Amino acid sequence: MPVAVTLNDQQLSNKIDYWYYEFPSIFMLDPNRGPDTGGTHVLLKGNNFDPLYRGPVKNYNDTFCRFGALGVVPAKVLNSTKVVCVSPPSFVLREVVVEVTLNNQEWTQDNNVFTYYKPPFLFDVEPLMGPIEGGTRVHVHGSNFEDTGTVRCKFGETIVPGQYENMNELLCVSPPTKKPGYVPFQVSVREDEFSSEEMAQYLYYATPVIESVEPTCGPERGYTHIIIRGKNFIDPGFDEVFCVFNKTIFMNTTVFEPDRIECSSPPVLNDHGVNEKNVRLYDIAITLNKKDLTD
Repeated sequence: MPVAVTLNDQQLSNKIDYWYYEFPSIFMLDPNRGPDTGGTHVLLKGNNFDPLYRGPVKNYNDTFCRFGALGVVPAKVLNSTKVVCVSPPSFVLREVVVEVTLNNQEWTQDNNVFTYYKPPFLFDVEPLMGPIEGGTRVHVHGSNFEDTGTVRCKFGETIVPGQYENMNELLCVSPPTKKPGYVPFQVSVREDEFSSEEMAQYLYYATPVIESVEPTCGPERGYTHIIIRGKNFIDPGFDEVFCVFNKTIFMNTTVFEPDRIECSSPPVLNDHGVNEKNVRLYDIAITLNKKDLTD
């Protein structure tokens, strides 16, 4: 509908279109609970979230979610029935009503409640990466851990049982996944009460493969420069990549290319220059996370 202004009830200003839309409504929140640290991606399901998608007016910059007295956060419109908002932190309020606006003025009044809980808190996760085949033992250090018998670990969208070690440590085993990449890592000690998905990211990598070693021999004194060729060599940083001799001796490694890394052989002589264990052969493996070794 065109809108204009007049100061004398005769001449009109230029006209600007004013658009009407059907009022939105929220049916449910998914999930409807999250950690008090915030950061939960909340999917609002309803209708009329994108009523002007066919018109020239785009009101996405005026679309927000309100988490009760906690305030307003930006909303991302996915389509006419779905909107995503990220929950703000709340260390006092345990329940808030979530509403949405499409014009930063009129709000829905559907009274959908979002509940906050006190989650496990993560200080350190070791290692924070592993092969796509899974099976990596991941040690989680933090607080608010309890032996509830329902410890769970979440790698992306996959939830697996976890193990309570003590009040500051949990143990998880990574599940397999289809492709390399980062996924959110979370833990819970009660059903559906996971730590914030923004606390940790777990890296899945394609398992490295050794195809050749050059040279294949060297003197007992060690420190022979070795070039290893293969595939899927990555450098995640933090001194995680090693050449591993005899599954026990870790030597510093430099990743030059995805198909080439270099390291040095370990010495087999003791302080007196004697090979007292009569070592003649070591197998060589690679680890990208100080835990999982190549075959």
